[in-house]
Amino acid sequence: MRALANARRYAPALIWLGVIGALTLQPTGGGWRDRNPLCLLCGDRVTTDILLNVALFTPFGAALAHARGGAIDALLISLVCAGLIEAVQMMIPSRDPAARDILTNATGGLAGALAYARLPEWIAASSGWWRR
Repeated sequence: MRALANARRYAPALIWLGVIGALTLQPTGGGWRDRNPLCLLCGDRVTTDILLNVALFTPFGAALAHARGGAIDALLISLVCAGLIEAVQMMIPSRDPAARDILTNATGGLAGALAYARLPEWIAASSGWWRR
């Protein structure tokens, strides 16, 4: 029974992790062999990459906060998952792993966890706003 309850609690996070894997581990036309993967601000689309990476992990962080209840846990799990994804991308010739991706993905996980923690407050503050 307890295992089933845990599975249900973690299901949204695991499903979203599958979505992240499907989006980030498919071969593309690029490659990283001619770039420095440790450079945080290199590349043509730095701002776009940062925003997309944060947005990609925000739902994951919220789902982790729902399952585990802590922003630090969500941050650490997001950091580990992002690192593993980037390590796997190094084995895919047409993928572009970068340290920036790990940092921004973890930031997205933290943002999602913090937003999830504030959700009841936001709902309470917005209830009845149309009647004022």
